[in-house]
Amino acid sequence: MENNVELNNTELDNTGVNTPGTVGVDANTQQTQGDKSAWDIYTKKTHIIGRTVSIITLVMLVGAPFLI
Repeated sequence: MENNVELNNTELDNTGVNTPGTVGVDANTQQTQGDKSAWDIYTKKTHIIGRTVSIITLVMLVGAPFLI
């Protein structure tokens, strides 16, 4: 039995999401440039949480054999 798959090449047009005065600006660029401070805050918090969880996990993995 043969499986025939047809692929469609679709080009996305995001010019409709641009606000007036931003003709030709990519929507993704528009979203990320406006909130750089929010992105920096998110990245720093995520980095701190990642380090903390990694240290706790390392202590638990190394400490468990000593407790047993």
